[in-house]
Amino acid sequence: MDNSRFSFGGMVSEGTCYIGRETPCPMHKDVDPSFHFAIEYLPDRMEILDSDRPAPRPNGFSGSIVWDTGFVRCHQEGLEWNPNMAKVTGVVWGWPSSHGVIVATKIEHIHPFLEVAKSQILAQL
Repeated sequence: MDNSRFSFGGMVSEGTCYIGRETPCPMHKDVDPSFHFAIEYLPDRMEILDSDRPAPRPNGFSGSIVWDTGFVRCHQEGLEWNPNMAKVTGVVWGWPSSHGVIVATKIEHIHPFLEVAKSQILAQL
């Protein structure tokens, strides 16, 4: 869904959507499972829903927010899902190409950095 448009409340985003599932982190010198998680990225197994273009290059996902929609959990628990149940879980930063995954940093390790950055920006105003 290259350059798709997503809107929810006041948030509007145009970008490429990718839906995948979490998978074990690869053994790689830059990946630490206590800080990172991996999402499958297997272009040969993808189903492109509304485009005749090939799958997006995984290195283009760097900086993308990763959401856990909670949809599967709700379905398993027999609950009615709504978008308010979605939570940000991380930010994509890497693609160890031989492992078939995209790697993200867990949000709990990004949040403290954002708080410091916010403080520094506000101090300059």
